[in-house]
Amino acid sequence: MIHDYQDLSVEFLKERAKELECLYLVDEALTKDSIEDSLVNITKVLPYGFCNVQACVVSIFMDDKTYSFKPIKTYSNEIHSSIIINHKVRGFIKAAYNEKDESGTEFLIQEEKLLNTVANKIAQTIYQKEILEQGDSRSNWEAIITLLESTDHSMLQHVCGKMLTVLAKDNHDLAEDIFTQMNWTRYQGEINFPLERLPSVDVITLSRNLFDIARTCLSDAQIFDYINLWIYQGKTYQLIKLVDRKDSDVKDISKALVQYLKAVKTNQTLNKTTQRWLIVELVRRFLTDNPILIENARKYVTVEDFRILLSTIICSPKSTGRIGGKARGFFLANKIIESYIKKDPEFNNIKTLKTWFISADELENLLHDNYLDELNEHKYRDILEVRISYPKIIHSIKNSRLSPYVMNELSQLLDVCDNKPLIIRSSSLLEDQKDSAFSGKYRSLFLTNTGTKAERLQSLVDGILEVYASMFSPDSIQYRKERNLLDYSEQMGIMIQEVVGRNVGPYYFPLFAGVAFSNNEFRWSPRIKREDGLLRMVVGLGTRAVDRVGATSLS
Repeated sequence: MIHDYQDLSVEFLKERAKELECLYLVDEALTKDSIEDSLVNITKVLPYGFCNVQACVVSIFMDDKTYSFKPIKTYSNEIHSSIIINHKVRGFIKAAYNEKDESGTEFLIQEEKLLNTVANKIAQTIYQKEILEQGDSRSNWEAIITLLESTDHSMLQHVCGKMLTVLAKDNHDLAEDIFTQMNWTRYQGEINFPLERLPSVDVITLSRNLFDIARTCLSDAQIFDYINLWIYQGKTYQLIKLVDRKDSDVKDISKALVQYLKAVKTNQTLNKTTQRWLIVELVRRFLTDNPILIENARKYVTVEDFRILLSTIICSPKSTGRIGGKARGFFLANKIIESYIKKDPEFNNIKTLKTWFISADELENLLHDNYLDELNEHKYRDILEVRISYPKIIHSIKNSRLSPYVMNELSQLLDVCDNKPLIIRSSSLLEDQKDSAFSGKYRSLFLTNTGTKAERLQSLVDGILEVYASMFSPDSIQYRKERNLLDYSEQMGIMIQEVVGRNVGPYYFPLFAGVAFSNNEFRWSPRIKREDGLLRMVVGLGTRAVDRVGATSLS
C-alpha cells in the first residue's frame, strides 16, 4: 500500500494536508452552542481546504436562511452538496469561485468530496442537537438508534452487542433466536475444522430485532441510559486507540480530547472503569510507565488535566509527547495541591508557574536529524575520554538545528511571555526518580528574554541546546555509571518556565527561593527525624540552594 503513494507530488500532499486541517477547523466550529454561529464559522474556515483560498466563497442555505462569511454573489463555477437530516433535504452547502479570478477556478474531485463530508457533519450535528431539544430525551432512544443507522454503523454494532448481552442475561433463549435470525448458529459449539468467514453483519436488521425485544423488557429510560453509556464507552475506546498508537500526533490526540470532553459533558452515566482505563493510558503515554507512579497519578489527574497539559507540550508530529521526570513531578505536585484546596484554603495561596514542556524524545530526533547519532556511544567511553570530548560535543549540539515544528512552537511561546524572564530546566526520564535524583547534574539556565523577537528566539534556542548537551557531561555520565544506569535509553525533556519575581532597580529576582526534600539525610540533632524532611532556602534565585552555597537549612 505504501508504494501506491510514492509517486504523489509534494503539491498534492500539501493540498490533502490543507483539507485535513480544514476538517479539524470544521469540527471545532461545530462544537459551538449556537448552530447559527457554527454555520457562519464553517463558511469562514472551509475555503482553506480549497486550492484557491482567496477566490473561494462558501455559503450555507438551511431552513430558508442563508449563512455566509463573505458577500454572496452569482458565480459561474459552483459545486453543491445537500444537507440531509432524517431522510429530508433541509438545505445545502455551496462552494464557488469568483468568476473574475482566472487562475485555479476548476474544482477538484477531492474538493467535492470535502464539501460532501462537511455537509454530512453538519447534518449529524443538527440532528443530534434537535434530538436533545425534544423535551424528555430519555424517551427518545429510538431517534438515537435511527441516527446511528444512518451515520455510524460501527457504533451501532457496538451498541447492539452490548444490548444482546443485557437481554440474554434474563432470557437465555434470546441469544439462540438472534443467532438463528442472523445465520450464526454454525459457529456455535466445538468444531475441529476451519469454517468459512462469518457473514457480514446486517447491523440495521440486528438493531431492529434487538430493540423490538428490548422495548418489551426494559423501560424507555433504561434503554436510553444503556445506549448513552455504551456510546460514551465507544467514544472512549476510539480515543484510547489513538493514545495507544505510538505514531499518533500529539496535536491529533489533543483535538480528540477536546471533542471527547465536549461529547461526554452532559453524560450522567459515565462508567468509572472506562474512565480509569482512559486516564491510565494517558498517564502511561505522557508521564510514566512505572506501575507504582501510574497508581498514584491516576488518583489526582482527570482527562481535562491532560487536555490542558497537551496544549503546553512542544514537539514534532513523530514524538510520543512524554515530558520527563522533573516535569512529571511538577505536573503531579500541582494536581495534588489542587486536590487539597477544598480541605485547606491556605493552598489557594500557592500559584502555579506558567510552564511549557518539550517532549523528552525531541533530543533523539535532534541527534538523528543532524547526523549526530554516534553520540549515543559517548556514555560508554572511559571517563577521561568523556571529559576531553565534552567541549566538542557542546559545540556540535549548539550548532545543530531544532525541528521546524519545535521552532514554530517556541516562536508562539515568546509571543505569550513577552519581556518576562525565563528559565530553561532539564527534565530527563531518569531525573527525580526514587534512587536517582540527578540533582545539579544537568543544566538549568536563566534568560533575560529581552531584545528583538529574533534575538529572544535565538537566546532561547541556544539555552535549550546547551541543556541538551549537558546530558553528555562527565558528571552526569559518572552519576549514571555509579547507579548502573548507562544502558538505560535516557532522553532529555525540557521545561520552560516564567521566572517568579519582581524588578528591584536594574535586577529581577524573587525575594526567596529554595529546594525541599521529603527526607533529611543530614540530621544535626537526634531530635530531628529523617522523615521530617529538609527545606533549604536562600535570598534571591534558588541556584545557591541547589549548589548548597550560603543557604539556610531548616528541618
